[in-house]
Order: sequence, then structure tokens, then C-alpha cells
Amino acid sequence: MAKLALTGGTPVRTKIFPQSNTIGEEEKTAVMKVLDSGNLSQYVGSWNPDFSGGPMVKEFEKKWAEALEVEYCMAVNSNTSGLYSCIGACDIGPGDEVIVSPYTMTAGAIAPLIYGAVPVFADIDEDTFCLDPKSIEANINERTKAILLVHICGHPTEMDEIMAIAKKHNLKIIEDCAQSPMSVYKGKFVGGIGDVGVFSLNYHKHIHTGEGGMIVTEGLCDSGENSADKKSRWSCSRR
Repeated sequence: MAKLALTGGTPVRTKIFPQSNTIGEEEKTAVMKVLDSGNLSQYVGSWNPDFSGGPMVKEFEKKWAEALEVEYCMAVNSNTSGLYSCIGACDIGPGDEVIVSPYTMTAGAIAPLIYGAVPVFADIDEDTFCLDPKSIEANINERTKAILLVHICGHPTEMDEIMAIAKKHNLKIIEDCAQSPMSVYKGKFVGGIGDVGVFSLNYHKHIHTGEGGMIVTEGLCDSGENSADKKSRWSCSRR
């Protein structure tokens, strides 16, 4: 593996990223289309066709799913909310344990706590700063229900090893992709490898909308549950 720039390797990029995003005529036209509609938000907090937002949100979800080559996508107000949603969708509750990373934003550890579960810190790989598969397995016991891994600084976690561990112990995999949109692991975009993936659209992320997040999944929307259970958990757009 090449030496990382932050440990003395050659930087891939030498020019500093601009402090603000590029806003052109396409973005202005899209905003004015919403303003001219007279409807700034089409979210309704009850189960009906507008529960998952209006046409612009649904179009965004569909295009995100197509770009990431996943089946389902759902917009949320932040990556943090996305992590909370995923913990709940994975049926994690009081007394359960979730393997998490110590090298990430605090939401990764807080998400299990929201449901009364216990975050258990595994160690990170000294080269990638992603979770070390050996440390993950060393921290698994009969109470472990999921692994919440983080793809740090655009670098994918060793998914083959972790997926094998999850299969062996019957665990769910939640991918935090806040720092890694469009990162690829062995030909597949991160976020669509585990059970569910979460992306950030916060103002300091690669792609941002001021605030926001996206959840993607291949299976949690279509995992053999009855339709009522699916509706209670997800309202996803499909690609």
C-alpha cells in the first residue's frame, strides 16, 4: 500500500479546496423552480404519499441510487439522523452491543445509545484509520448485533474481511460513508456493500446541500419482511 500523505507520503492534491461550493445557473434555476412552486417543503409527518417529501427530493433520491448503483435510497436531514435510523432499522435495542470506531465523529458512538444499546470500541488499522477486522472480531460476544464501520478520508474499510466476520456471527453491517462518497472497494461503491450505508451532505463534505444526508440499501427495504413492517421502517426511492 502507498504511504499516506498525512504520514509522509506524496499528496494526491496540492491545491487547497475552495472554501465555498460552486453555485452556477443550474443550481439557481433549480432553487427558483422550488420557490416559484409556492411549496418550500412537501414533507408530511404522517403516513401518506408525501411522507418522504416532494418531487425534487424523490428525484434526488432516485439519482443518488443510480449513481451508487444501489436499489433503494432515502434522504434524511443529516448523516447523524441517518445513523440513528439505521440502528433502529436493524432491530437494535436495550442491552445489545454495536462495534463502533473510536476515530470518527461522536454520532457513531451515540447512535446505539439512542436505542439503549452499548457502543463497543474496536481498534483502527494504523495505515488506513478504518476499523481493524481482527479487533472487531476480538470484541464480539453474544450481545453483539451490528458493526458500524466508517470509511475514513475516502479510504474504504477492508470489507471482505468484515463481511465474512458479520456472516460468521450473524451481524448487521452499517457503513458510515460521510467522508467517502463514490469511493470504490473492489469494483463496488461503499455504502452498498453492507446492509445499509449513510452519506453526509453537510456543508464541509464533498457534496453538500447545507445540511442533509442519504441512506442507501440493497436489502433492508426488501428483506423478506411483510409490507407493513417495511412501511413502518422505510419510505425509499428506487433506482
